[in-house]
Amino acid sequence: MTMRFASIACMLCCTLAFAAEETAPAPETGAAPATVEAGAASQNDPGGVDALISTPPMQETMDAIGAYLSQHEDLAERPAEGEMLTLTVRGCVDLALANNEKIFQAESDIEAARARIGQARSQMLPQLATSLTFVHTEFNERNPGGVLAKLGGGGSGAGFINTGDPATSILLNILGSVAQNYLTDRMTPQTQPGDDLRIEIFTADQVLYAGGRIRAAIDAARFLTESQEWQKAVTLAQVEYDAKQGFYDVLLVASLVEVAAESVRTFERNLTDAQQMFDVGTISNFEVLRAKTELGARKSELVAAKNALRLAEANLRRVLFVAENTRLQLDPSIEWRPADTPVADYVARALESRPEIAALRKALEAAEQQVKAAKGQYLPTVGLQAEYSNTDEGGLATPDGWTFGLGAQYDIYMGGKRKYDVLEARAQVTSLEHQLADLERLVELDVTQAHISIQDAMAKMESERGNVTLAQEGLRLAELRFQEGVGTQSEILDAELALTNAQSSLFQALREYAVANAALERATGNSWWRGKEEFTQALPAPEDARPDGDGGNG
Repeated sequence: MTMRFASIACMLCCTLAFAAEETAPAPETGAAPATVEAGAASQNDPGGVDALISTPPMQETMDAIGAYLSQHEDLAERPAEGEMLTLTVRGCVDLALANNEKIFQAESDIEAARARIGQARSQMLPQLATSLTFVHTEFNERNPGGVLAKLGGGGSGAGFINTGDPATSILLNILGSVAQNYLTDRMTPQTQPGDDLRIEIFTADQVLYAGGRIRAAIDAARFLTESQEWQKAVTLAQVEYDAKQGFYDVLLVASLVEVAAESVRTFERNLTDAQQMFDVGTISNFEVLRAKTELGARKSELVAAKNALRLAEANLRRVLFVAENTRLQLDPSIEWRPADTPVADYVARALESRPEIAALRKALEAAEQQVKAAKGQYLPTVGLQAEYSNTDEGGLATPDGWTFGLGAQYDIYMGGKRKYDVLEARAQVTSLEHQLADLERLVELDVTQAHISIQDAMAKMESERGNVTLAQEGLRLAELRFQEGVGTQSEILDAELALTNAQSSLFQALREYAVANAALERATGNSWWRGKEEFTQALPAPEDARPDGDGGNG
């Protein structure tokens, strides 16, 4: 890292020097070249790095940051520490599977899918309904040719009373009509409805045959529910993988914090030795300044590692769904699993066990049932209806009692809708078939990639372990040479950097190996939560829960 920063600084300096060379005015012909000291050139160069850093706004900002850091040693605000949680990787997975909200969401999706089975099945069961209606009619004339007809002279001539006085004749005819209607209502059965009616109706409808559409809808809903069960398995596998990855990430970053802290301690010791040797005059002040610079860089790396650890722990708490102030103490162990099984065997196991493939296959079966339902529109619908009606004050015109009906309906032409419904359903089946083929290839790639990652991580781990041993020996020799006065401080710093990089790479390789193992388990469907019986519930076969209401065309 230091070498990379030095290269960047060197390139920057070369670029600035080249720019200054391009913009500097050419000396006059015959004039002697001016001799300028390096320090003066740096101060007078308006585009130099020193000029940029020495600007008043930049200095004020850096002074403010320095004053703040002197009062706040720990930049990150940490909540009050809560309970300590000691976890192995398996305990971490168990806690995630018990608390993660994604699993609860998947369970709710399953409940919704099961409800859709009941919705589809309800179409073949009897449909019962009742209604109560109140009707009031104003000016309901029950006597044809009655009062208004008599007033207009439209009544029967034999029934019209004529006294010679028009006013007296009209009055007598009105009284007679009212008396006749009153006596008719009291002495004879009511043949016409009254002014106030109360109508009570109870109906029962039963589909006897629907061309197989209801049966197909039930089967489709059942297959989609089973697909949703497998989707829950996908969620379980993903949560397990996230928990493992978060666990190993915390272990890695915690190891890097230890490496950075050890590096700081080593550079502090080197600075002390350099200062003592400078005091006795055996080395120059340059070596002391070099040691101080490197110590500052190592402290900066330690701060970055600690902040990265806090982020990794926060992410793991999110996966585990525990409080943010929970302290985590993880077991730093990685299980060894030899990956000596051929990749082809892993792929075959994955194609058989991956829940994503099983979920898509169930969705494909549901789509095939949708094709059957679309084809069922070409067949007639047969149904039975029973209705009981009771109308108070209805008279003989609206008799009470039961009415039974048996009917059939066949849609001769629907503008081509049925044809395009079938085409759409078939296209959905074809699309899912292509998705399944693509998913199988992705699963194969997923398994192959995880297997290669394991092999690569093991090779890298073995190599880095040897590098750590060599770097430790190199640092020991460099310190010994420096103490004997035949070595330089630069040798010690280079050896310490080599050791830090080798240790960091070794821990990174260990983390990659552990995560690759977790990825292989997920890729082959061999997750720790185990067993289909833990997430699937026995669903009745299509024939078990199906009454005979939609028989004939399966």
